[in-house]
Amino acid sequence: MKKLLLFSFFTLLSLITTIKGQNYFTALVGTFVDVRPQDFTEVRNLGFVYAQQAEGNLKQVFLGNFTDLEKAEAAVAALQQLGFSNAQVLSGRYADGPEVAIIQLAIRSTRRPIDWDELTRAGELNVQVDNESIKIMTGTFPDVNSAKNTLPKIKALGFDDAFVKMVNSGVLIPVTAVSTGIKEALIPLKLSDNTPITPPPTTTVIPRPMEKEEGIIIPKTSPTVPRPTEQNAAVSDIGVRGIVNPVPRATAPLPTIRGNIKRNSVLDLQRLLQAEGYYDSSLDGYYGNGTLTAYTEMVTEDPEVQKYRLLAPLLLANVGTSKPDQLQAAISELPYDPNAPLVIESNNNATAKAYQAYLLFTSLGPGPQADLLMNAAIKAAYAGVPAGSTSFNYQATYAYKELDQLLLHLFYVHAAPNNPYLLPCWFNDRHATLTAQALQKMGYDAQRLRRESCDAFIQWPEVQLLQAVALDLSPTAQRQTAKLQNAANRRTQLFLTRTALTPTEGSLLETWQQDTWRKINNWAGTDPFLLETTKVLRLAYCQSQVRLEDYFLDQGFKSTEARQLALAALQAIVGVPLERFQ
Repeated sequence: MKKLLLFSFFTLLSLITTIKGQNYFTALVGTFVDVRPQDFTEVRNLGFVYAQQAEGNLKQVFLGNFTDLEKAEAAVAALQQLGFSNAQVLSGRYADGPEVAIIQLAIRSTRRPIDWDELTRAGELNVQVDNESIKIMTGTFPDVNSAKNTLPKIKALGFDDAFVKMVNSGVLIPVTAVSTGIKEALIPLKLSDNTPITPPPTTTVIPRPMEKEEGIIIPKTSPTVPRPTEQNAAVSDIGVRGIVNPVPRATAPLPTIRGNIKRNSVLDLQRLLQAEGYYDSSLDGYYGNGTLTAYTEMVTEDPEVQKYRLLAPLLLANVGTSKPDQLQAAISELPYDPNAPLVIESNNNATAKAYQAYLLFTSLGPGPQADLLMNAAIKAAYAGVPAGSTSFNYQATYAYKELDQLLLHLFYVHAAPNNPYLLPCWFNDRHATLTAQALQKMGYDAQRLRRESCDAFIQWPEVQLLQAVALDLSPTAQRQTAKLQNAANRRTQLFLTRTALTPTEGSLLETWQQDTWRKINNWAGTDPFLLETTKVLRLAYCQSQVRLEDYFLDQGFKSTEARQLALAALQAIVGVPLERFQ
C-alpha cells in the first residue's frame, strides 16, 4: 500500500512538473497600437483571446493556447481568412511561478459562447487554456484559508461547483476586456478582507515566433516595428512607431430591403419588370418575394443585363483615379500594411510629417517630439497661404495633449491649398467619434478636404451595374477626374451623414431625377438599340434607389428623408456621366 501511495505521489509530482514547464503553441493575431474589444468579436468565435503588453504603447493579441502545432496552424489559417494576414504560430513555455490559491468557477469550451457577464460577477478572472478547454478561476489569494473563507460568498453568487485549489501561477492568463468583449473594465467584487495577490510577471510569457523548415520548428526573433534606414536619420531619431500587423478592415453589410413599406421607387421597378415580362403580380409598391424573384430572373436571364455585368469590371477599373504615389498608398494602408510606417518616415513633406506626428502620439502619447512634427507639418502645408483664407490659425505654435486636437490639425494639413493627398477612410473606423467632431469643428474648411471614397455604395452589385451602364453612355466622363473626385467626396459625406437634407435640396433632387429621365427617354426613343441600353440603366437605377433608401432607413431617417438622401447618392453615383443629358 505504501509503495502504491509513493508511486501515486511521484506520478502526480511528475505531472505537475510537466504542466509547469511544458511547451505550448499560440496564434499571434497581431500587434496593435489601439486594442479595442470590438475589433476582435469574430476572433473570439475561434477560441480564447488575450492580450500582452509589448514594446512602448503596443500590445500583442493572441488566440490560444494549444498543445500541438496543427491546432495552432488551423487557428492561424482561420485568422487569415478574417483578414489578419500576418497572423503566425508562436511557441512558448509556461513559466515556473509560485503556487497560488485560486477558486475554480467552471470549465468552459471555446466551441460554445461563454457568458462572461455572469462569470465576472465573481471578480477578477484568470484562466488556464488547453486547446478547447478553459478553466475559469477567480483569485489569486494569499493562501488556501483566505480562498476557503471566500468560497461561500462565491457559491452564494450561483457558482455551486466552485472549489479551492492550488495552481502554478505560470500557467494563468488574466482575463481582460479583449477576452470577454466587455468594454468596461472588470471591477472585482470585494468578497474578502484579504487582499488578493497579483500573479508575478512570470504569469504570462511572451512566446517566441516559430517557423517551419523541412519539418523542423525554428525560433525567430519577436516581431518589431519596421524602422527607417540611416538615410532617414532625421526622422528615425525621433523613434516613430507604427502599426506592426494589420487590423481587419471595416465592412458595411448589404442593407436588407424592407418589404413592408410602400414606395414609388419599388413601383417604378415593378413597372419595368412587368413591361419586360418578368413580373405578373399587382403593382403595389411593396418589395415582396414576387418583386425580388422577378428582379433576380431579369438580372440573370436578360442578355443586355448580362453584357453589362461582364463589362462592369473593365468599365469601372480605376474610374476617376490615377495610380497613387508611394506616400498616398502608405497613408491609405497605414492600419493594414506593416511597411506603411517605414514609407511615411522616409518622406519629409508636410503630410508625411503630420502622419509621423500621429504615429508618435498614438504610440508613445503626448510629447515635445510629436508637437515639433505637427507644427512643422502645419507651417510647411500653409507656407505662402494668405492670412484670412482659412479660419485655422496656422501661424500659431501648438502643444498637443489630446488626440482630438492632433487629428483636427492633421485634417487641416490635408485641407491646405494644393495638398494632393487624400484623407484615408480608416479614420472613420479607427477614430469615428473624433473624426466626426473634427469635421464639425472645421466647418466650411472641411469642404476643402480631398477624401478617399469611403462609401460602401459602390461595392453593391446593383450600383456597380448602374455605374457601368452610365459610363458606357458617356466614355469621356472617365477622364473628368476632378468631377469624379468631387462626386466620390459627396458619396462619402452621404454615407457618413446623420443629417437630413433641407426641403429645398430635396426638391432640387426630385427635379434633377425627373429632368434626367425625361431627356434619357427622349434620346433612347430614336433608336431601338438605345432602348435596350436604357432598359438596363433603368433597372439598375431603380434597384439601387430601393437599396439606398433602406440604407438610410437603417441609419434612423424617416421615409421621406431616406428617399431624398437616396436621390442625392444616386446623383453622386451617376451624375457626372449623365451630365450629357442635362
